[in-house]
Amino acid sequence: MKRLLAIALGAVCLIALVARIHAGPGQPFGGDDTGCVPDSTDHLRCANTVTRAFSSLVSSVIRCHRRQAMARMKGQTFDEESCEEATPSSGGRSAEEKFNARISRIAPHCSAAQIAGANSLRDTLLASKTNPSSLDALNGTVYCDSATGSMIDASGDDAGWVPASTNFARCENMVGSNLGRLVSQVIRCHSVFAKNNFLAKPFDEESCENVAQGRYNSAADKLTAMGICPLCQSNANQKATGSSLITQFDNANASMYPCPASTTTTSTTTTSSTVVTTSTTSTTTTTLLPLPTTTTTLGTTTTTSTTTTTLGCTCAGGTPAQMASTTGIGSGNCGHLESDTNPNFFSLACGGLYVGGASVGVPLPFQVPDVDDADGGDRGRGRRQPLLGRLQHQRQLHDERRLPGRYLQIPEMHEGGLPVRPTVAASERRALERRDEHLRHQHRQRGRLGER
Repeated sequence: MKRLLAIALGAVCLIALVARIHAGPGQPFGGDDTGCVPDSTDHLRCANTVTRAFSSLVSSVIRCHRRQAMARMKGQTFDEESCEEATPSSGGRSAEEKFNARISRIAPHCSAAQIAGANSLRDTLLASKTNPSSLDALNGTVYCDSATGSMIDASGDDAGWVPASTNFARCENMVGSNLGRLVSQVIRCHSVFAKNNFLAKPFDEESCENVAQGRYNSAADKLTAMGICPLCQSNANQKATGSSLITQFDNANASMYPCPASTTTTSTTTTSSTVVTTSTTSTTTTTLLPLPTTTTTLGTTTTTSTTTTTLGCTCAGGTPAQMASTTGIGSGNCGHLESDTNPNFFSLACGGLYVGGASVGVPLPFQVPDVDDADGGDRGRGRRQPLLGRLQHQRQLHDERRLPGRYLQIPEMHEGGLPVRPTVAASERRALERRDEHLRHQHRQRGRLGER
């Protein structure tokens, strides 16, 4: 009984895992990740660009903070605001302006919810130190040693303290860089997870995040072992900051992958057999929110009977292995050609072949040989079919073999008073040129022998 219970629990866990991995387009991710899988290819493309833009934004702002801290430590000035945000002196080079430019380029492929979510998260990350979710507030966690008593931006919006020594500055700079890489890797995990869910492919997003966190923790261990960090950047504090940042961007995932307010889905299911076909049409309306969904189904069923009969071959002599056809001369009018101005400007006579173009003086149509038999079967395999028209000699055919059947002789054509040869494929033309060159060479050799 215990074994059966364990198997049942394992099956339930397996079903829950599969549901977690294979959330469909427009469905919530589930687990600790907010947001929904993009519901279209365009929206997936938009989300991928948005996530990369946020990864670059975070890294760029952290670099701005590092340059600001180093400038303050050296007693120099640095316009951190123009590095981070759009200002009259930023000249389109700030982190915010680069982010906005990327979003503007991808906007035609985005939904209104995606644009609104991206703008909202951007404003949160670029808010002042009074917002605990902002990167300016995170700066106080990175440059945490207050031994100097001097704040990096006492009158501005950036938290943090001026490093007390070169070693402390080096440690805190490396902590900031490690956090930037951690955010980029976590966002990358979310991006791959969304793409694989959209394509119905399995992906263990939790393992991806665990790998990213493991790399960050290893970097923290190495940094601690160097012995250059202040007390506020202990090994435990560095790892706690990393875990907090992962949670923050798991919660912010809904801004990069927003859920559609509602969708209406119509599905048709058909089951058929050789005798009876049953068709069922149902209309399903599903409201997709982070909360449990509500589904209402209305349906009608219609049943029809059909009979399918497969006819076998009843030819004398068994199943045929070859096919034969015979041409014949038709008579009368078999169609016409249309132009832009005249829907019936040229009639086509039956039993003829039409070729040529403008200013081609050819008597049309050519007559197709009557009662011309052609066989198709095993003996035709691996050979070229007869060319339309004899070029100059039957040896011009592939491997100098003539296939069964008669050949249509195309009369001499003139265009602008000059004779025109029928069009020949490039490979056939090269073969003809090589043959002609060979004949000329033989002729020259015979001439030399005669002179001797």
